[in-house]
This record gives sequence, structure tokens and C-alpha cells, in this order.
Amino acid sequence: MDVRDWRDAKPKWAIDAAKSELEQWQITAALSWPQEAKPEPVPFQWGDYDNLHGEPVEGVYWTATHGVRRVEIREKNETDVGWKKWRFKIGDGQWSSSVTRGPLYPTQRDAFLALVWAECENAAKRLHTFKGMLRVATEVTQ
Repeated sequence: MDVRDWRDAKPKWAIDAAKSELEQWQITAALSWPQEAKPEPVPFQWGDYDNLHGEPVEGVYWTATHGVRRVEIREKNETDVGWKKWRFKIGDGQWSSSVTRGPLYPTQRDAFLALVWAECENAAKRLHTFKGMLRVATEVTQ
């Protein structure tokens, strides 16, 4: 006679209940706001029409615009063509004068955290809109 672990003898309803609880926990965790504060971007950024706000510093940064990407920034040197003062390199790409718009973050983690915050804020706005639509639809049917 072999020895069986009591955990192997759990009935199907107990296993299903544990799975359901785990799924509910995952949903709750996915819908919860981050525990950490929203990260502050570096004090400069390029906006629409390549407008620069603040004083840029050469270095490696991370953008959370359209996903998290690595961005290197440097001043134009004498071999570069074009009139723009700054050059950008996204990921492993080539240096170019194409501006990386939006906030930049000093670390990849800060950029991911900013992305999570942005997604939570967007989800909150959408849920608010849908709840308003549901309220109006409920009032109309009564």
C-alpha cells in the first residue's frame, strides 16, 4: 500500500473553489491601482511641433508613450546634418533628428509604472462613462 498525500484526495468541488478564488484574486489584483506613487518624469520633454519644454540633458531615458522604449539623447555634432539641435536613438536604432515626444523617465521601471498608472486612469475614465450610460439606460426603461 502506497502512502498518499491528503492534498491529493481533495474533492473536485474544493479544487474548483480554489481555482475560482485564485481567478477572482487575479482579477482583483489586475483591477487595483498601483501601490506606489505615480513616477515623476524628467524635467524636460518635447511636445507637439517639436516644442521643447525645459532644459534637456544628454543621457539614456525611457519613454512610456506607445509602450516602454529606451531613448538616448545627445546634442547634434558637426557631422550631423539638419537644423535640429538634438539627436535621438530609440532602442538599437540609428541616431536621427526625429523627436521623441512626451514624458521621459530615468529608469525602465519608472516608465513601466507610469504606463500602469496611465492604463488605470484610462480604465477609470471608461468605466465612469459606461456607468453613466448604464444609469441613463436604466432611467429610460423605468
